[in-house]
Amino acid sequence: MISVAIKQKVNCSGCNACAEVCPKHCIEMVPDKKGFFYPKVDAVTCIDCGACEKVCPFQDGNIKLDTPLTAYAAWNKDREQYLASSSGGAAHVFSSHIIKRGGVVYGCTSEGMHIRHIHVDFLSKLSKLQGSKYVQSDVRGGVQFGKS
Repeated sequence: MISVAIKQKVNCSGCNACAEVCPKHCIEMVPDKKGFFYPKVDAVTCIDCGACEKVCPFQDGNIKLDTPLTAYAAWNKDREQYLASSSGGAAHVFSSHIIKRGGVVYGCTSEGMHIRHIHVDFLSKLSKLQGSKYVQSDVRGGVQFGKS
């Protein structure tokens, strides 16, 4: 089996889902020549359980893409938040709404050139998610409930 091991880079987004789901931890995300992370499977440790195939967004049948019926555009009316945000700051409005009601939001933050996903459950931390990051995000073990 080991389909992730033979997958071409063109058929992989580097999302890390396979490495996170692997029960034997035999999939390591390693950088290519340009620094983008792709899976490397230790075939000796792999038990051919198929978990990596089931979670891979590039496997046929795992993701159903439909044409959107409607598209919306929005922006933040708060000028300060609008200017501090990318794409109009609408995500800040929606995220604030969720956090005020006891929810949690997830997004990318940057610490220099280290980009990673975090969870945010306080309005005071929401600014960490603002702005564009044009680098592959490090999602290895980072998006777990209760971690930030």
